[in-house]
Amino acid sequence: AFNNQMTAGLDVTYDAGLLRGTMGLELYSRLINDNGVNFAVQSLPETYTDLVIPLGVESKTGGEITFSAETVELPAECSVILEDRLSGTFTSLINGASYKTAVTTNTKGIGRFYIHTNYQTTGTQTQLLSNQFNLKAYLCDGAIIITGEVGNSAQACLYDINGRKLGAFGLQKSNYNSIPVAGLSAGVYLLNVTEAGKRFNTKVVIY
Repeated sequence: AFNNQMTAGLDVTYDAGLLRGTMGLELYSRLINDNGVNFAVQSLPETYTDLVIPLGVESKTGGEITFSAETVELPAECSVILEDRLSGTFTSLINGASYKTAVTTNTKGIGRFYIHTNYQTTGTQTQLLSNQFNLKAYLCDGAIIITGEVGNSAQACLYDINGRKLGAFGLQKSNYNSIPVAGLSAGVYLLNVTEAGKRFNTKVVIY
């Protein structure tokens, strides 16, 4: 919900914590200024400006899930976009649209799914404000190598297959950066690089 009196942190009596159910599937949000609590209701300021709201999913059995949304009295220029950092996709949830994906057994926590607001739209086609980096990433000698020009403000984040954040790494202004992966189990991981509105997502296989 949006209200001019609200903040990105805890708004007492407006934000409501999640009450655990017994269905084996939970969906919740975290505050933008995260306090570690899972919320069923979150109230935010009516700025709609670059809001990125973490969503948490917990599933004991795993399987296929579908995200959809109903919006009430949002301004026409306010889009609601679901980001899946595991697949590197952005999907509009406006006008009855939905996003279908799968989660693994014992999925728990935040780090994979996010709600974004304040993206520009042209007709029915959603245009992200960010542009993709021209980067490549691959595994070599116990490290993930990132090639392609980035600046000193670029940051790389590594996630596991369940979307759990494993680490964040500041990159140097260069065409070549590396991230150590010693101690990580073999498997598929998601690498996310961001800088000044640009985003690059790719999967990296660690052997």
